[in-house]
Amino acid sequence: MHRYDPDPMVTKRGRTWISRGAVVAVFLLVALVGGGVWYHAGEIERSVLRKTMDHDAPERFGSATTPGDVGVAYTEIILGGPAGDYPTWLIEGVSDRWVVFVHGLDGDRREALRVLPSVVGEGYPALVVSYRNDGDGPADGSGRHALGSTEWRDLDVAVSFAMANGARDVVLYGFGAGASVIGAYLANDTPGVVAGVVFDGPLVDATDAALAVSAHRRVPALLARWARAMVTFRFGVDLASSSLLRRIEHLTVPVLLIHGEADDRHPVASTRLLADALPDAVLHIVDGAGHGEAWNLGQVGYESAVRAFVRDLPSDSEP
Repeated sequence: MHRYDPDPMVTKRGRTWISRGAVVAVFLLVALVGGGVWYHAGEIERSVLRKTMDHDAPERFGSATTPGDVGVAYTEIILGGPAGDYPTWLIEGVSDRWVVFVHGLDGDRREALRVLPSVVGEGYPALVVSYRNDGDGPADGSGRHALGSTEWRDLDVAVSFAMANGARDVVLYGFGAGASVIGAYLANDTPGVVAGVVFDGPLVDATDAALAVSAHRRVPALLARWARAMVTFRFGVDLASSSLLRRIEHLTVPVLLIHGEADDRHPVASTRLLADALPDAVLHIVDGAGHGEAWNLGQVGYESAVRAFVRDLPSDSEP
């Protein structure tokens, strides 16, 4: 019987090439996965942290560009702060309770114009503020929203202005990601200044927004999780830490939560969870309203809820 014995040198050479091939394959796999995670982290940053203007924003906000366009007398002032100069609309009133409006990522100061006449019509002075990297306020070099971790200092400038000019306390009114700015402010501010908070379509948890980006692009769950961690590594913004659900202990004042039932960007389910977790929350849901459309599809109920909420806040004096 003939016995075949392979050449030992050939076997050794073959094993060497197999080993090298395996190393190369592992390297390529790691590079592919790492590159995908890096790229998707950039997509999350662009979608969740970059200033955007929703394609429906002009329709939602209407043609008004200043308070004067909606019949509200105002003064354009410049507030100086840690990042530079902040253009701000000042509306005078007779109350010592001021309302400070903070817009979201997919809007600008115009976002407040829809509800502004109803609020200031009650006699409350108001500030409609800008903040860093929002298109009106100063740029800090990053060009992105930091989910309140830096912007809260800009809001502090506006609140300090109000307190120095006759305010006894303030109501903070945040749209979308403006809620993140207010949440961070409350986590860093001393108690007693804020009487209440209104959130319209709030970004309760930025992780939810990142999950929506990943789902839309059909990114595998594990890679999506790594990409969210990469956002913190690359851009220094921790999506999870900005969650309002993690700041419950700082939301000690009454909160009015307004949300559209059909919001596909900031899930209404998160707002419901926040309402359940807060000790003193009022929840106003507008059926059929998409992102930022709660006022547009339910103006009468929306404005009534806001006026009643602000009016019923604990106060030593009425407007």
